Amino acid sequence: MTTDPPSESERHGGLPALAALAGTLALSVAAGWLDLRLYGNVGLLVSTVFVLGFMTAVLAVATRGVLLVMLSTPLVAILAIVIVVIAFTPHQGDSAGTMLALAKPVILHFPAIAGTTALVVATGVTRLVQHRRRTAARAGS
Repeated sequence: MTTDPPSESERHGGLPALAALAGTLALSVAAGWLDLRLYGNVGLLVSTVFVLGFMTAVLAVATRGVLLVMLSTPLVAILAIVIVVIAFTPHQGDSAGTMLALAKPVILHFPAIAGTTALVVATGVTRLVQHRRRTAARAGS
């Protein structure tokens, strides 16, 4: 089974997936730092940036990168929380204290991470289905 090479619009139709994910991670870490400075914990600001960042990422990436963004959403969100906790909060010297300090914000943000992932997957699947329909209509005409 052979496939045609991607068309010009498919290759250059959006951001590379890794660039979109790196940008979302950077914005989430910055929001976590700001959340810690303003409110003393990782809270609503980070959750809001998660949703906006990942929705922007899934809508802005090239069609070939949509699946990567959909699959990476919870991992990048958890990584952002871990980076914020390790880099910007004081923690005890023992590993158990560090693990507890990491686990609490991840557990507290789990509903936001799960909801964001569901929203990103629904949006990504819709984008992929629409792209497939356009491609089939173009091939049929």
